[in-house]
Amino acid sequence: MLSFLFSPSRQRGARMRCVWQRPLVAALVLCAAIPALAANRAVEKRVPPEYPVLALRMRISGVVTVIATVAADGRVTTARAEHGNSLLIPAAVAAVRKWKFVPAAAPSTETVDVTFDMGS
Repeated sequence: MLSFLFSPSRQRGARMRCVWQRPLVAALVLCAAIPALAANRAVEKRVPPEYPVLALRMRISGVVTVIATVAADGRVTTARAEHGNSLLIPAAVAAVRKWKFVPAAAPSTETVDVTFDMGS
């Protein structure tokens, strides 16, 4: 992580030198550009996923973990699956993209679990 702040000098025996004149300012700027992680915002509108036909036929159930980037107004801007069954992932990601979260002051990254259960 510190590799962007320091670069080695080409001279033999030379110490590491700082590329940035003010590394603390650079670190603060980089931190400000990253959205808040795991804000645990409440979901205003939850759209259930459509169960894939092939997964139903194969009797596949499980949980898909989706990481969603949520804008300040509560819209989901991006969603990607972290892990889960490959047959269930597209339906889970498509459903989470339609969700609406409670508005907040800044964008955030939310981790949500989408459960697929055929019902016992």
